[in-house]
Amino acid sequence: MRKIFFLLFVLNFSCSNPESVKEADQEILTLAWYSVPSNETSLLRYMELKETGITHNLTFFPDAEMMAKGLDTAQKAGIKMIVYCPELKTNVSVAHTGSSIPRGTKLLEKLPPEIKTLKTEGTGAVISLLKNSTNSYLAVVNRDFRNPMDLYIECDAKVKRVFKDGTSVPASLYQNNTEIDAGDIAIFMWED
Repeated sequence: MRKIFFLLFVLNFSCSNPESVKEADQEILTLAWYSVPSNETSLLRYMELKETGITHNLTFFPDAEMMAKGLDTAQKAGIKMIVYCPELKTNVSVAHTGSSIPRGTKLLEKLPPEIKTLKTEGTGAVISLLKNSTNSYLAVVNRDFRNPMDLYIECDAKVKRVFKDGTSVPASLYQNNTEIDAGDIAIFMWED
């Protein structure tokens, strides 16, 4: 019982001591779960949020035009935004590889036709399939943040490997077996 009271005292003291925040020179993230209604977007309303200590704001907009107005206004007030509007919808699929996957996730069961084989070693990977109007992307993220992971992948001739600088080359130029550094990503792309 004494340990609990001591912990509460320490937490209360550290949270209520403004000097400790000032010394750390860090902003404390404070999120507004629902924001200024989109039809009331104004600098005055966003300044009200800022003055209450809100630093980040989750909000929903009916369309991209209202979202752009809200983002511009929030930026002027110094508030960072996490936004949603119907135009932001994308086709995204996320699954995992490995003998043991995180609870609440799904095991990769089906590959797109352009990817013939995908196998991982080690603790496994997070696999994301993303699409836009012209291309499909397969992102393979090494779940292990300490050790590299071997990736074995066979692709159609039209699949390219995308590098971090944005350049791409045919995936066939690489061996089917490649290593992904700890916590790193390999991205593959093809035209639909």
